[in-house]
Amino acid sequence: MHSFLILSLTIIIFFFLRLTYSILWIPRKTQLHFRRQGITGPRYRPFVGNAGEIRELAAAAVSRPMSGISHDILQRVDPRYGLWSVVHGRTFLFWFGTRARLAIAEPEMVKEVLLNTSSPAGTFERMEETPLVKYLLGDGLFRLRGARWAHHRRIISPAFNMERVKEWVPVMLGSTVRMLNKWEKENEGKAAFEIEVHKELHNFTADVISRVAFGSSFDEGRRIFQLQEEQMLNVSQALRQVYIPGFRFLPTKRNRRMWSIDKEIQKVLQNIIKPTSHKDHQCRNGKNCKYLLNLMKSARMHEREEERINNREIIEECKSFYFAGKETGANFLTWALILLAEHQEWQHRARQEVIQICGHQCSAAPRAEDLAKLNLVSKILHARLG
Repeated sequence: MHSFLILSLTIIIFFFLRLTYSILWIPRKTQLHFRRQGITGPRYRPFVGNAGEIRELAAAAVSRPMSGISHDILQRVDPRYGLWSVVHGRTFLFWFGTRARLAIAEPEMVKEVLLNTSSPAGTFERMEETPLVKYLLGDGLFRLRGARWAHHRRIISPAFNMERVKEWVPVMLGSTVRMLNKWEKENEGKAAFEIEVHKELHNFTADVISRVAFGSSFDEGRRIFQLQEEQMLNVSQALRQVYIPGFRFLPTKRNRRMWSIDKEIQKVLQNIIKPTSHKDHQCRNGKNCKYLLNLMKSARMHEREEERINNREIIEECKSFYFAGKETGANFLTWALILLAEHQEWQHRARQEVIQICGHQCSAAPRAEDLAKLNLVSKILHARLG
């Protein structure tokens, strides 16, 4: 009994020392290290860091409507940087839980982080995300590291060579025509009408991603997109909290719903990637593969075992591309159309260029080789107007 008490006391003391080391000593040492370089930041709070302040700043930012259209959106999209950079300078230290985060904005520093290749993996590795991100991005190329990342990239990259991308232009054109025809049909006979462009473009990019990446229609992927919209809200709310290891396994209401959504997404994707007999064999080892999904399915049957990926890995990659492709594309196109609506002189000039290349009222459908001739449209999309 006496030895048991000594053992218990030893374990408690060890745990207390480890806890003190991680939540007090390491943060203090880190702060002093950066302070000697002239870098400060908001005050560190044990356990939570600055997570509470980040949540409050984000909630306050979205509670107020934006006044007009402006590129000055920093205070809304990242209010923590908008506030703390004024107080502590463009480079500052802040805390998410017990993990330090260094915010940088100097172009040369950003370039060093993004382009450093002094070692095979680079000096600066990608930040470790919380496991909750897996519910959105899957456990695919966007999150993998090392040998597994290299393996998946070898399989996926051929889907995005320029010649193959050119083959997708007619598919993208078809999705665009269907969207425009839908608008005309819904608003036929009306002198003026309104369209919720952001929602329409989400449907449009979802249809394009479904067709060019997976060879399916938006109708087949509709349920995936609906589920991912809800999952995005659940994950974003969870990410505003300090991540507690193991908490995602507790059967809370939000966790149960995230589990259920993830399970249903996997079930839908399982049906999409199921073998299609002769088509899979025609695409064996990456030959004659038109779609990203075909390439991944062919890798499932690769002659060399080390080059194969299994069904679970394909599902995780599909989750990544369904989510990332739709969100980024829809938001980008929405912002471009908003700016063209505000600056109608550029809208007129862009329209004239398209008519010049494609003919009046686009009598000739744009081809892949026509896109390189749209210089002004390219500048508008890349925000390189001078």
